[in-house]
Amino acid sequence: MFGREAGARYDATASSRGDSMPTTIAALLPLAALLHPTVQPRNSRAITACEYEAKNPVVKALGQFLPDFGGNKAEAAPSNPLLDEINWAAPKQRGLSTTEMAYALDAGLREREWFVTGRGLPGLFSDSFTFSDPDVKLDGIEPYCRQVNRLFNQETSRAEVVCCAATSENVITVVWRNSGGINIGPGVSIKPYIVTTTLKTDPSDGGLICFQEDEFAIPGWDILISALLPQLRSLPFLAPEAPPVEVLATQYDQVTCKPLAAASTSSSTSSKKSVDEDIDPATKSVWFATELFGQIAAKLNPPPPPPPTDPPPKDLDESIDRLVADYAGTEEDPRPYFLTGRMDVALYDPDCEFADPFVAFNGRQRFVDNLQNLAGGFITESSTRTLDSSVDRGDPSNGVPPTYTTKLMVKLRLGLPWSPVLAWPWGVKHVFDAESGLIVQHIESWDVSGSEGVRQLLSAGAEKRV
Repeated sequence: MFGREAGARYDATASSRGDSMPTTIAALLPLAALLHPTVQPRNSRAITACEYEAKNPVVKALGQFLPDFGGNKAEAAPSNPLLDEINWAAPKQRGLSTTEMAYALDAGLREREWFVTGRGLPGLFSDSFTFSDPDVKLDGIEPYCRQVNRLFNQETSRAEVVCCAATSENVITVVWRNSGGINIGPGVSIKPYIVTTTLKTDPSDGGLICFQEDEFAIPGWDILISALLPQLRSLPFLAPEAPPVEVLATQYDQVTCKPLAAASTSSSTSSKKSVDEDIDPATKSVWFATELFGQIAAKLNPPPPPPPTDPPPKDLDESIDRLVADYAGTEEDPRPYFLTGRMDVALYDPDCEFADPFVAFNGRQRFVDNLQNLAGGFITESSTRTLDSSVDRGDPSNGVPPTYTTKLMVKLRLGLPWSPVLAWPWGVKHVFDAESGLIVQHIESWDVSGSEGVRQLLSAGAEKRV
């Protein structure tokens, strides 16, 4: 569970895109396993706090929430029958090729699941074995296994192997599904997610494993929010649960441990990736924290009226007319749908893709819920002005879908204590299915840099007009 983080979505394309960002404060929960290091191994050599390095002070602080072995960090840990039965001084299995080592790992992990149980096979690991990431460094297979066992709930946690293979010279890749619970405070459950573990072997030490690094398929802040506030797991910017391991096994090449569906399914995915690469982790963290605050604020306010439930459009022309009406609002409230939460739901395909510079997901209901939350009190004041709108009938016979594109100047005051005002041109491209007339893609674009958006978000706006 501890390691560096990557990507944002649970489909086979997510890890193939290579989206990643360095570990941030939001990723510290998965690192907590390595924080409180007093244990007593079988050979009676006390492993104390000096044998790990917490590079980040917040990581050290989180360690206080793990179950304690006692007030004295030099004091030996109580006996752990599950781990004490392991011969940590077992003879080393030197001389295996990388492929043979991969076979041994695959069999051992499927039986013992030591990524969460700690029931490792010391004979496969070099005495110089190291686990490292940007926040924590730890040496030795026994300390690693004991900390893993200490972190994970041993009754519920699973490390289910999706793929294990020698993927290059002296490199073994393991893709696995992490699920269960962790022993933080009173104990919390974790949302199932995918981990890719890279292990390196040392030819100078008989091919034993000398290094391990874990990579998450979702960001650490997602793991943190989903674990501590499970009731918020349905938020649109959080990834869904990883599917069962039987499904995942069909989505990965068992020889390369890479996703089988490597190609992007839409042009918006590639465009979103290019935008993601331009947005630094701190900026993303601020935006996601703000959206989370909006979700919580909305729960404290009376819900807005439910959206209308008109029948689906009969054709493309009706769909466009109704979409224009959604932007125009009503006589009682002449604001566009995205400020009122009253959208013509039937215009959208149930599996419509919604994307903006920070998040993308499929599912009409998630988008409806998000708008309802915003309209429920997080946006306290707003104004809009249309800058441009256009209809492109496309060329369905040649695979070019019809679109409706609009751009507005939007100003919003948010329900945060410092009353920030956000203002920038905001555009949406609605892509239609020519046959049904339903909207199948809702792609937002913001004419503002990430840094400028965060500057506006963090600036006091009580004196500003909207």
